[in-house]
Amino acid sequence: MVISKGLWKILRNFMLSRRGLAIPVTFLILFVSLLTLISATYYFVIAKVKSKSRQLNVAVAKESMISLESHIMHVAWSEGASEVYVFDDCGGKLEAKPLNVQLTINVSDGNFSETVYDCPVGEVVYELPAAGSVDIGLFLKGDYRVVVNQSGSVMTKLFITNGVEKPEILLYYRPMVSIAEIGSEDGKPLNYMRIYVINLNSSQSFESQGEVPVKVSCLEVVSELKIYNFTSQINSLDVKVSLDGENGKVSVPISSNGNGAVLQVEVVTCRIKVERVQR
Repeated sequence: MVISKGLWKILRNFMLSRRGLAIPVTFLILFVSLLTLISATYYFVIAKVKSKSRQLNVAVAKESMISLESHIMHVAWSEGASEVYVFDDCGGKLEAKPLNVQLTINVSDGNFSETVYDCPVGEVVYELPAAGSVDIGLFLKGDYRVVVNQSGSVMTKLFITNGVEKPEILLYYRPMVSIAEIGSEDGKPLNYMRIYVINLNSSQSFESQGEVPVKVSCLEVVSELKIYNFTSQINSLDVKVSLDGENGKVSVPISSNGNGAVLQVEVVTCRIKVERVQR
C-alpha cells in the first residue's frame, strides 16, 4: 500500500506531537507502576511467610523442650530407667551443658550454718532461631523460685531467657525440701529434713542442629546423711540456696524442747544423663 505524501506528513506530525508521545509514555508508567506494586506485594508476602515460619519454629521448640523435660521426669528416681526422645528440627540448636548452673545449699539459723551441697547440676539449652518476638522471661514449667518446699511444687525450671546471641530456652532443676518430726533421741525431738536434687552433670556435652535423637537415663539415686545436735531450743531453720547465681530460701519448722533438738539432713540426688545417640 502506498502512503501518499500528505497522509505520511500527518502521521509524522502526530508521532512527533505531545499527544502522540503521551500514549506510549502513559502505558510505560502504568507498566512500571504495576510491576513495582507486584514486586512490593511479593516481598511483603514472603516476609510474612518467613515471620510466620519463625514463630512456628519457636512454638515447636517450646513444645519439644516440654516433651524432653517430661521424658527426664519419667525416668527420674528410677535407677537404670532410660528413654529415647527425638527432638524436632526447630531451626535452632540443642545443647547439653553439664558443668553449667552451680547449686549451693546451706542450712542455717542465727548461730548455726552448714553447707550441705555445693556442685554444678548442669542444664539443657535450646538456642532459638531468629524470630520477630519471643516471650523473654516466660516459664514453660516451674517459676522464678530457686528452692521449693510446698507440696505439689515442681522441681523444674524451664523458661525463656536472653542468650549471648539469641533467645534461649533453659532447662535445669531446683532443690525441694521436706521436714518432719520422726520421734525422739536422747530426750530431744528428732527432726528429719530431706533435700531432693536432680543433677544433670553426668550428661554428654554436645551441640546439635536439626532432628536430634536424645537418650535420657537415670544413672543412680544417691544420698548423704548428716546429723546435727542442738543443745538449746530452736524453732526454725533457713535453707538458703544459690542456683545459677540467683539466691533464695525457705524457712522450715524445727521441733525442739528445753534440751534442744536433733536434726538429720539427708540430701538425695538423682543423677540424670542426657546424651545424643544415633537413630
